[in-house]
Amino acid sequence: MERAPFRLGMVVIGRGRTVHRRLFPEKAGADPRPDSCLQGVPGHAWGRVAAPCGNLPLDGNRLSGMRPLLLDRAEGKAEGLASFRSGPGRRVSRTMRILITIPHYCGPPKPDATVRYGSTHGDQADRVTALRDAIIACHRHFGPQGMMHSQGAKRIVRRSNTGFVTGIDVVVVTTGGRHLLDALDLPAGFFEHQPVDAAPMMLGFACHKVLAERLGRYDYYGYIEDDLVIEDASFFDKLSIFNKVHGESSVLLPNRYETALVSNYRKLYIDRAMLEHLPIQSVEGDDRRIIQGPFLNRTLVLERPSNPHSGCFFLDERQMRIWRSRPFFLDRDTSFVGPLESAATLGILKTFKIFKPHESCASFLEIRHACNRYLEQEVKTIADG
Repeated sequence: MERAPFRLGMVVIGRGRTVHRRLFPEKAGADPRPDSCLQGVPGHAWGRVAAPCGNLPLDGNRLSGMRPLLLDRAEGKAEGLASFRSGPGRRVSRTMRILITIPHYCGPPKPDATVRYGSTHGDQADRVTALRDAIIACHRHFGPQGMMHSQGAKRIVRRSNTGFVTGIDVVVVTTGGRHLLDALDLPAGFFEHQPVDAAPMMLGFACHKVLAERLGRYDYYGYIEDDLVIEDASFFDKLSIFNKVHGESSVLLPNRYETALVSNYRKLYIDRAMLEHLPIQSVEGDDRRIIQGPFLNRTLVLERPSNPHSGCFFLDERQMRIWRSRPFFLDRDTSFVGPLESAATLGILKTFKIFKPHESCASFLEIRHACNRYLEQEVKTIADG
């Protein structure tokens, strides 16, 4: 049975306009079959690696050594989401330890600033709410959880979600006493406050140092800007699935989104942009790839994004060791847009290939941008076509 040509689209926002582009432009004489670039790649459940943008010969030779994202279907497992058992019918919990670092600063407005960051121009009440939500969400989804069992007036609480139990530590890094931590009104132990001697714009790099100093004590090492909220309890399970196969060379980052009740868009993903600040090797045609396959009865596509910035990153221990071993680790390079963007993105971009979920399945891995900087602005779009 002949299959239809394989096509994907991407919306790119740049210089005030929205353009719909096809990821795989058809070429005369090109083999349109979707699997023509997958010769020699086993038919696994999720994780085929497709050719980039139509500029590679579709013979599979350039894809030698590429591995699928999940285990073979025949093995009947989905690593990271599988139950852990020891003996017939016995379930064993595995603890995943997570470290999250958050740079946080609240300073006076700068009238001459060319970029209006929330740290100096944001509403303080909104910023307290955003940071509080970010910290609470970490504990809500990745801290101890229980389920209440009722029998008459008797109530028993048992541990729940024990197939992949997690524990989390949150470190908020500040400088110069300029912060809003006293207004958070959170229980003791919800976060650790670590003041440092650093320029406010360089706090992200101080977070990198905290991660490196605690290497070996956690399974995941994360960095989030202080207005990002994880609202997916399976967030790190999904990362583990990806990292099991691709983590040595690649990192999966979430799509940032905003949400509002009074807006044309109930949910708006904000990071699709063509940036002029990217190192050339990250946008060359031969360097672009997608990973695709079925997931929960839908097609999941992960892509090398036009904009690698997500305001955050999450590395497992192996990835963190790889990054720390690079000579540029802690070099405080600010050449990607600015210091804040560089701290979140540049070191990861230099070390790994960055993937994000394609717009067709953007919600697979996502993180909420709590300060609706974009939804509060007028968003103009051009119809696809």
